[in-house]
Amino acid sequence: MGSQGVDDEAAARERIAALVRSPAESRRLLPGVVGLLEAEDDHLRLSAACGICLAGRADPELLPYLIRRLLNRLHADSVRAEAMFAFEYLASQFPEEVDEIVDELREENDGREPLSYARPGGFRRSHIYSPSSNRHDVGRTRLAGDRRDPGPQQVYNDDGEPVKRQPGPKTAAEEGAHETDDDESDPDTSADEESSTDATDDDTATPEAPDGQSGGVHASPDERPDWILDEETLEAILAESAFEDITILAGHEQGLFSENYRTLAVARGTERATALRLFRQPESNTDGFERYLSVALDRWNRVSAASNVISLYDYGQRPQPWAAVAYTEQTLADRDRLPIGEALWNAITLTRTVETLHDNNVIHGGLDPGSIAYTGAIMDENERLTPLIDHVGLIEAFRFHFDPSEYLDPRYAAPEYFDATFGEIDHATDIYQLGAILYRLFTGEAPYDGDDRPVQRQILEGSAVAPSEQVETVPRSVDNVISKAMAAQKLTRYETVAHLEQDLLQLRDHLVTDG
Repeated sequence: MGSQGVDDEAAARERIAALVRSPAESRRLLPGVVGLLEAEDDHLRLSAACGICLAGRADPELLPYLIRRLLNRLHADSVRAEAMFAFEYLASQFPEEVDEIVDELREENDGREPLSYARPGGFRRSHIYSPSSNRHDVGRTRLAGDRRDPGPQQVYNDDGEPVKRQPGPKTAAEEGAHETDDDESDPDTSADEESSTDATDDDTATPEAPDGQSGGVHASPDERPDWILDEETLEAILAESAFEDITILAGHEQGLFSENYRTLAVARGTERATALRLFRQPESNTDGFERYLSVALDRWNRVSAASNVISLYDYGQRPQPWAAVAYTEQTLADRDRLPIGEALWNAITLTRTVETLHDNNVIHGGLDPGSIAYTGAIMDENERLTPLIDHVGLIEAFRFHFDPSEYLDPRYAAPEYFDATFGEIDHATDIYQLGAILYRLFTGEAPYDGDDRPVQRQILEGSAVAPSEQVETVPRSVDNVISKAMAAQKLTRYETVAHLEQDLLQLRDHLVTDG
């Protein structure tokens, strides 16, 4: 570093030190200190953030200036953690004042949201989610009908012909379903459009093949309808994968994190029923997202062979991030309330599976009914179907690049997703969300319901109705286990998943004895 750089850094540190010494007399220093949030040196950025927090706390009249400057930085393509830290601190200390400033900005911007705001990868404090959204359809893989998708040269139906599918809902990119800083969308829109999409005979008619070609669809890319499966994409995936062959059985269903195609894949001569998932991508910072996603998939792969974890057969980044996983047809969101014994067996099974994740230093982070899968084409409530944990760790990649309420049902989200003062997303988050899943197993309902703000407030207060009050056949001992797992404060939750499992096993023994 040259002498000028040393001098500049020394001057910057002196400005911060002066601000810390006398935050109440900070007006002349603040512009320069706020500018240091963009410094290359991480110590300078963090020091500047602390100085901003002290200045705002000492003189609340500075809040409009500080919040507006911080919001400008939180709209950048690459958000500095220090800027979010300063914003979160001021929002936690002056919630009403900050909400008022955000409302003013919303009015100035003709109603557009000034910030998807709570924390990096956390839920918004405004417009977070409407529980009336058709969430239970998200994340399921369903048959697309008799008409199939055409695929690459190696993708065939059972008769050896290229396959074609009926049109499905458009991708998130086509519909603009994901909000960005410059574009607000309705989270209910894509679900409504999906449910209203019906194929007609005209929609599914196979175009005639050009001369010299037989079977399937061979239209040029310019002529091909936008719902036709992209041949080049599948060919590239097949070339990158360990598979020898892929047969498309049904395709293009909107999954929770991806577009899903039901396939039969062959590896080392063995056929596997798979779901080929093409992950959604953000409109900006795709390189950063792909790095996060690659790490998440590596972690999933580390536990893929464990009992009751959805098998991750293969995954890659080109031509877009993708994964091939074991095919399932149902999620917990599709099931009604389970009998007490069945609910308890599911609870113990899921708890043991999450314990395995934690033993391998893997945090799921996004447990909700859509991430609990079941195999089997027909759901028979008298048959014991083993719950499988899906989407292992994916929320960690998506929550920093998308609105996380699109990928985790906020009614099951831990308080730390809404307020950083409750701590980081870690193993205790999984314990809370396991408790919320247990609530769903025993009652058939989410722990909380209602509009955005009431749900958030109830979660932060930990005011869920006891399961035994929801369903009179649920023993009060179940209430105790679930309330401890779902405690708002981490220190009052179970210390480990093993402790939760221990109480569930004792509960099972008592029920057997009493029964």
